[in-house]
Amino acid sequence: YCEEGKFKIGGRVVHDTHEHETLTVADIVVHSSNIGAIKIGQKLGYKTFCEYLSDFGFGHKTGIDLLGERGGFIRGAKNAKPIDQANLYFGQGMTTTSLQLAMGMAAIANGGKLMRPYVVKKIADPSGRTIKENRPKILRQVISVHTARTVASILTGVVESEGTAPKAAIAGYRVAGKTGTAQKVDPETKAYS
Repeated sequence: YCEEGKFKIGGRVVHDTHEHETLTVADIVVHSSNIGAIKIGQKLGYKTFCEYLSDFGFGHKTGIDLLGERGGFIRGAKNAKPIDQANLYFGQGMTTTSLQLAMGMAAIANGGKLMRPYVVKKIADPSGRTIKENRPKILRQVISVHTARTVASILTGVVESEGTAPKAAIAGYRVAGKTGTAQKVDPETKAYS
């Protein structure tokens, strides 16, 4: 039950863009219900949710062969207030990199396998002899193949007519995705904008 668009937690009110009553798990993703995501997260538990995020590579450097990579931030269970937990369940209250997001989505597309990213496939000397070669490497199985297929199927609904990103559909291709809204702190007001 998605509280018809308003849900009080930790002294704050979380809103959905549209008022929803009861949604399935798939509909929560397709319609991007913050309230539905919070309720799923609460059933899973914050510690377990954070473990899944970590397994998907969030909060850690990927080890890619580029300088200046950041690990991102996920608030630990000991320091997370109820509103902090709620925000994380729908994708706010953390920092990530574009590469971590790509790895997470790729893990779903790859049957639950999280892959090591790399930029350079091969380095050769002037004579063409290979000095170093990177090959695809599975870091770990994050979720089962069955779960990955189920999630991928749900994510295709996001780009269909009822979803939040129908303009991302590409005729003749099966497309999956997830919309999100980022907030950043306004340096003058110190509040989210």
